[in-house]
Amino acid sequence: MKRKMLKRLVRSFLAGLFVFLLLDIGGREWMDRFFWESNFLGESKILEELQIHVEKHHIKATDAISLKKWAYDNRIIEFVVVREGRLLFDLKIQEGIVEDGIQLLTNWEKGYTNVIKFADGNANVQLYDGRNERYHDILLGISLFTGLVLGLTVLMSGIREDVDYICYLEREVEKIGQGNLSANIMVQGQDELAKLAQGLDIMRKMLVYREEKEHEMRAAQDKLVLGMAHDLRTPLTGLMTYVEILRKQENEGKVSREYIDKAFDKIFQIRALSDQMFEYFFVFSKEKIDLESAEEVESAFGDYMSELLALLDYVGFSVNAKKIVWRPILVQINRNYMGRIINNLVSNIRKYGDMKQEVYLEFFYLSDKVGISITNGIALSDSHINGTGIGLKNVSQMMYQMNGCVEIPEMEKVFRVILWFPVIKDFDLM
Repeated sequence: MKRKMLKRLVRSFLAGLFVFLLLDIGGREWMDRFFWESNFLGESKILEELQIHVEKHHIKATDAISLKKWAYDNRIIEFVVVREGRLLFDLKIQEGIVEDGIQLLTNWEKGYTNVIKFADGNANVQLYDGRNERYHDILLGISLFTGLVLGLTVLMSGIREDVDYICYLEREVEKIGQGNLSANIMVQGQDELAKLAQGLDIMRKMLVYREEKEHEMRAAQDKLVLGMAHDLRTPLTGLMTYVEILRKQENEGKVSREYIDKAFDKIFQIRALSDQMFEYFFVFSKEKIDLESAEEVESAFGDYMSELLALLDYVGFSVNAKKIVWRPILVQINRNYMGRIINNLVSNIRKYGDMKQEVYLEFFYLSDKVGISITNGIALSDSHINGTGIGLKNVSQMMYQMNGCVEIPEMEKVFRVILWFPVIKDFDLM
């Protein structure tokens, strides 16, 4: 901003100076030419008055006292009398000139064309009363005033641009305050005001982005609540049906163990769904977690892989873990979240997995991350598609908070999830 103001000051000063010099120098030249050619200053009238005065008082060309008195009375600045190449009188010379005058240089007399008849003969005279200096002073004042006005106009024009831009930014801020975030904020120049406008536009875009994210989150939560309500309705309906059957059997005096087990199964389904919903709000409401110290892959994931194998084997799945390879690579995890992730994945496989197909576990090692891949067939593809997916949402959020991510490739009749963890240090590179 300081550089911009300095440029404006220099530009306005140069503009004013240019106009001042143009008017003053050009005006003086034009004035002098005009005065010389038109006799506007009335030099002939002064000469007539001098001629009358000389004749009336019989003044000689060398009568310095009388000529000086007349010159002072008529406010003459320059007064020279020349005859035959000799200077007889000069108003600027205080001492008197000798009777026969002072010899001039050759051709000096050609500049003195006005002839006055003195008592002692004709002589050439040059008069100057300084009246054109007054016009020069007026011209100087006009030139100064015009240059100053022009310079101030140029300066104020630049300042007005900044003021208009500030007013524009003020209006845009008011629009943002009123919730109107659709229009882009115009950024012009590269000064502090432009940076301010750019910052306001970035803020507007961030507000738009946050608003869109909040809208997406609300939509996702609405969808989740509706999905969970639908998922809860199915086991609740089954539970109510089995309870009604048990009540009828109780009235008849015989209660079937089969319907008691089915009722308990529905209760466990409802409990699992409520646990997932609780976990969802717990995970998404927690902004930051503490990670464990960096440790090797086997130390970090070994117990969880053993737990995963045991849980899947317990519910009847066959697991192929031949591609699990441990390497001396460091990662960081949160053990609480890792336990939750394993439970979610086991629940998902148990719910939708095809028990006739093997579950494949595999580790991937890239330069900057480690991946744990879990793949199995889908038994209930329709149910998998229509489910809320709250378990996978929880897994994704927990991985994000551990600086990792989840990859779920779209594959027909196959469910695959890859957990990616960032590499802290690779001993092979040391």
